[in-house]
Amino acid sequence: MLNKVTLLVITVLLLTGYPVQADNLQQLEKYQNELENVQEQLLIYQNNELNEQMKQEMIQLNKRVSELKGYVKAYEIAQTNIFIKQQLVKLDPNAKLFFPASTTRITSYFDNNRKHPITGENKAHIGIDIAMPGNQYIYAAENGKVIDVYKEYDGRMNGYGDAIMLQHQIDIDGDGQKEVVTTFYAHLMPNTTQVTEGDVVDRGELIAQMGTSGISTGQHLHFEVHIGNWSKQNAVDPMLFLN
Repeated sequence: MLNKVTLLVITVLLLTGYPVQADNLQQLEKYQNELENVQEQLLIYQNNELNEQMKQEMIQLNKRVSELKGYVKAYEIAQTNIFIKQQLVKLDPNAKLFFPASTTRITSYFDNNRKHPITGENKAHIGIDIAMPGNQYIYAAENGKVIDVYKEYDGRMNGYGDAIMLQHQIDIDGDGQKEVVTTFYAHLMPNTTQVTEGDVVDRGELIAQMGTSGISTGQHLHFEVHIGNWSKQNAVDPMLFLN
């Protein structure tokens, strides 16, 4: 017969719930670990004489196994789709700029009158936000030079947290003439910046890791494109040049 400890473990497993979607590797590992534990408990049931209550609990465990398998499969499909989208964007011969993050999940677009998620005020969002939990990496959008590197508390780019500014010479408008284009990468994870002021970088080169430094509601990259030197007045929609 099953002992009280085993029944307690089973009860905890039945009551434990996770979010419906596995959107990062840590969540996936939780699902996989729970799936393994539930399957082990089912084996214990199968090798014991069951009363009516145990039979009902076994039914619930079987349902949970089906759910967990579905979550794991959905995660695998989602990751495959994300990978395909990344490659399509990054290998697009018509893209002026390399996609600047290891995920293509965009959560906020360029908007001249966006409601700020923290302050609630309407103000221009002069870039795009790219967000995904877990280890996400930031890449240089084009060959260029590091103009500046910022720290969260250095008092120069308040709110943007750790950030990097690059400058490029690109024919951004297709008229055959190269012009100064500045790209800006903000809310980086502290102590992950791979470049210093004056460095020369290549298109697609790793420059930092995604974080949530500065004024931020969660881990993401705020990415800006400016025609000329950095100024809030000359920001343009990055999506015009990414794909």
